[in-house]
Amino acid sequence: SCAPHPDDVILQGSGATFPAPVYKRWFLEYYNQTNGHVRIDYQAIGSGAGTRQFAEGLTDFGASDAPKSTVPSFSC
Repeated sequence: SCAPHPDDVILQGSGATFPAPVYKRWFLEYYNQTNGHVRIDYQAIGSGAGTRQFAEGLTDFGASDAPKSTVPSFSC
């Protein structure tokens, strides 16, 4: 197998199930626009679980189809 390009980016996300089909389409289009250098892996596990994983630092982003009253804080 080929080694990944040093500039390749893989983002991990999780969250809402309802918008997952459109997210999948957008992520594939973005992957193609970046010539395969940016891949976004998304797990549709529910809004609460996705935002919790993000808040715990387990993913790069959490997605919700409901507005949030607070934004989880994180540090790099």
